[in-house]
This record gives sequence, C-alpha cells and structure tokens, in this order.
Amino acid sequence: MRDEEAEMRQNDVTLGRGDFDPQLLKEGVRSLHFYRASPIARTDTKKARLLVRAAGVGQSEDGFVVIAQAGKGKMIAIGQSLWWKWISKQDAQGTDNAKLLRWLLSSRKPAEQDRSSGS
Repeated sequence: MRDEEAEMRQNDVTLGRGDFDPQLLKEGVRSLHFYRASPIARTDTKKARLLVRAAGVGQSEDGFVVIAQAGKGKMIAIGQSLWWKWISKQDAQGTDNAKLLRWLLSSRKPAEQDRSSGS
C-alpha cells in the first residue's frame, strides 16, 4: 500500500462500472464509495488481481481493492481505512460497499472465481 492519498478535493470518490474487474459486475457490484483511500501497488501484476482501480491517486496499475492467491488461501488488500465505517449505511448509502466486502470474504479462491466466470 502506498503511503499517500488524493488531494483534498479528490479524496471522496464514487466509482462505477468502468473501474471494476468484470467479475464484480457479474456479482452485482455497480457503485463503490471511497474516502481518503490509499492506492495499493502491485509488484507482480500476474499474481495480484486488480478488482477496483484507484482514482485520483497512485500509479495507473494501482487499485483500491486487490486480491491474490496465497498458498491455499487468498490475500485481500483494501486501501480504505476504517473498513467497518466504509460499509455502514451512512457512508455506503446508495453503493455496493457491503456487497463487495461480503463477496471478498466468501470461501472461494481467486482461481475458482476465474473458472466459474469462464475467464
């Protein structure tokens, strides 16, 4: 995770379909809200899957949500601090933040998700 965040006027963003991995769209994720999120730098783009592209901060290959297979499990990185507030009704109103977190924490591994989607 990079130690940076977007400038004051660009640090409160709602992202849509064009910023998501196609699998999230299949799962019904249409909109996500981030406040003062930090970008996640991927050191190996073949091993770490970008699920939500970073906006207004970081490099072009950075994301706000990244997942990777780690041994028999998975590693999830979310660049949002106070994740519990990020999914609250007040902060996530009108977005799919909680739906994304529920999907991320399911028991399926990234490789299984790829196979089920036909990619």
